[in-house]
Amino acid sequence: MPFHQPDAIRYYTFGSLESEKIKHAIFTRRGGFSPEPWASLNVGGLRGDDPERVYLNRVRSFQVLDRKPESVYDVWQVHSTDVIWTTGSRPASVRHRKADAILTDRPEVTLFMRFGDCVPILLHDPKRRVVGVVHAGWMGTVNGIVTETIKTMQSAYQSDPGDILAAIGPSIAVDHYEIGPEVVGKVESAFGQDAEDLLVRSA
Repeated sequence: MPFHQPDAIRYYTFGSLESEKIKHAIFTRRGGFSPEPWASLNVGGLRGDDPERVYLNRVRSFQVLDRKPESVYDVWQVHSTDVIWTTGSRPASVRHRKADAILTDRPEVTLFMRFGDCVPILLHDPKRRVVGVVHAGWMGTVNGIVTETIKTMQSAYQSDPGDILAAIGPSIAVDHYEIGPEVVGKVESAFGQDAEDLLVRSA
C-alpha cells in the first residue's frame, strides 16, 4: 500500500484503485487537531472530544482528497449486514442510518466510515462505475456483510461479481486480538473447513 504524508497527515492508498483514478484514502490517527487521549486525527464524535475539533479533523481529511464535507454520506456503524446505496450526500439535518456498507455510483458523493480494530474493505466495479466501503468486524464477517454488499451491487447496479475489485485495508494485528471460544465457534460455523485459514490457535 502506498503511504502518503502531506503536511503531517498520514494515509494509505491502494495502487489498484489509484490506477482506476478512484480518489480514496485510509487515514491513520496522525495529523489532526485533537489532543490526548484522542490524538490526533479523531473523526468519531461519541468519545468526549470537542465536536469542533472532530469537524476540523474531518475537513482536513476531505481536503487531502479535494472533497467537501457537504459531499459526504456516512452511517451509524453497528456490526450488521445492512447495506445502503445512495445517490446523494447525507444532509447534516438528517440522522445517520444504521448500516455497515455504503455504495454509490455518483462521483460527486464521498463515502466515509470510521474504523478502529475492524477491517476496511473498499470495492470498485469499473464497468458500472460503482464504489463502496464496508466495515467488516468479526461479527459482520461471520454474518456475511461482504456477501450482502456484493448482492446489493448486483441488484442495485447490475454488477457482475467477477468485475468487482476489492481492496482490504489495515486492521488490528492477530498478536493483539485474542478471541474466546464463543467467537471461534461462530467462525467455524460460518466458514467450515476454511476457518482454519482464518484462526491462529495458541500452542
